[in-house]
Amino acid sequence: MNILKSSLIHLKAKNGFDSAAVLAFSTLFAIVPMLTLVFGVFSLSSYFYDLQQYLEKFLFEHLLPKNYEVVSQYIHQFIISAQKLKGVSAMFLLFATIFLFREVDHRISSVWG
Repeated sequence: MNILKSSLIHLKAKNGFDSAAVLAFSTLFAIVPMLTLVFGVFSLSSYFYDLQQYLEKFLFEHLLPKNYEVVSQYIHQFIISAQKLKGVSAMFLLFATIFLFREVDHRISSVWG
């Protein structure tokens, strides 16, 4: 119980609750460009088709609710749009992903040292 109490005191002293909100927000926004890049890379070669199908199935089964028919249509549209990205757009997404994950890392490090 002493460890829990000292952890909560440390978390409050380091503004951990604010950091938790920023972490949740940044992580969600970092995942979207990362998935866009992943699906964009998969579209470059037919060699990755099976891996892309496996990843889509995994996302649908584990991250979405059971009645995901409407959501799956939007995700398929997103995947098709992601596969069309080239050049500057892909570089922008890469930099956005890197900066967002750096922010997540910085927040975790600032709270827990």
